[in-house]
Amino acid sequence: MYDYVSKELPELVESVLPIDPVRRGICGHSMGGHGALVIALRNPGRYQSVSAFAPISNPSTSPWGRAAFSEYLGKEGPQWDQYDASKLVREAPLDLEIRIDLGSADPFREQQLKVEQFVAACRESGQAVSFHLRGGYDHGYFFRDAPADPLAILKQWLARAAELTDRPNPHSLVLSTTGAQGRADARVVLLKHFDHELGYLVFYTNYLSAKGRQLAARPEACGVFHWDRLGLQARVCGPVLMSPGAESDRYFASRGWQSQLAAWASDQSKPASSRAQLEARMNEMAVRFGGNPGDWRKAAPPKTVTRPPHWGRYRLWARTLELWTQGQARLHDRILWSRDLKPAGEGQFRPGAWRAQRLQP
Repeated sequence: MYDYVSKELPELVESVLPIDPVRRGICGHSMGGHGALVIALRNPGRYQSVSAFAPISNPSTSPWGRAAFSEYLGKEGPQWDQYDASKLVREAPLDLEIRIDLGSADPFREQQLKVEQFVAACRESGQAVSFHLRGGYDHGYFFRDAPADPLAILKQWLARAAELTDRPNPHSLVLSTTGAQGRADARVVLLKHFDHELGYLVFYTNYLSAKGRQLAARPEACGVFHWDRLGLQARVCGPVLMSPGAESDRYFASRGWQSQLAAWASDQSKPASSRAQLEARMNEMAVRFGGNPGDWRKAAPPKTVTRPPHWGRYRLWARTLELWTQGQARLHDRILWSRDLKPAGEGQFRPGAWRAQRLQP
């Protein structure tokens, strides 16, 4: 890919278009900004200027960069330096005009982009650089055009959310259903799996709970992820189907013994006369499955606990998917994708092509 972007593609463009070879420039945004800086710095003399908007500037020290480098370049070493602009610019100053723009409200500024480190490296090495910090601007313009595959974007967002160190459950999902008399209901569940190819979210619960009964009566739901620190939100709406029992069995077997007992002990969403009643039920289940009363309070040896027939896995299939990115002056980016879903067996749909529509914020 590097050879194609840095050599083959420019040669092709210059062979068919009247490009002035003494006025070449390269630019990019975010990861594209990273690429523009690297290509310009590794090919001295080819470009007269490079412009980068909110670029990932020191990837060897950012979570995104380290994850990508480990996958594509292997163990950390000298090969990483060849794709890190903050390392490359220290080698020697170039006759190159470098322009960097960054929003002061960019949620990725400190942890991921590290633009100031690159600017400092430029100045330490004597490389001229023009740096503009735009007050109040963020990382926006993500949705200048509607990407064809929103599932790939949601997959990336979930990966970014997993890196948030100040949020213990970054994949928590507000799940909304319709209750009795058409009244809305909602609660938080944990996303346990995202199938980014077919487009469904997986969560587990008690089939006889309030949400389980609501889904049995009307198997439709909406789920919302919101990440303040990232300035991102995703809303998934569509039909909800039970997964095949074998999938629920496998996951239940992986849970801790106390969690397994609780799935048996709790008649979820039903009234409880007291806390003592709940604890008595836990003691009863501990004995039923080979333990002693009170074992659930401590790290007891694992016992074999079968999955309750009233507990298992659901799939929320994305009929619509709205992705939202925070923008300046409340001009947020909102794109709504929709598609048709045709039944295709147990727990399955055959999805159609996505259709995209920009929404006003």
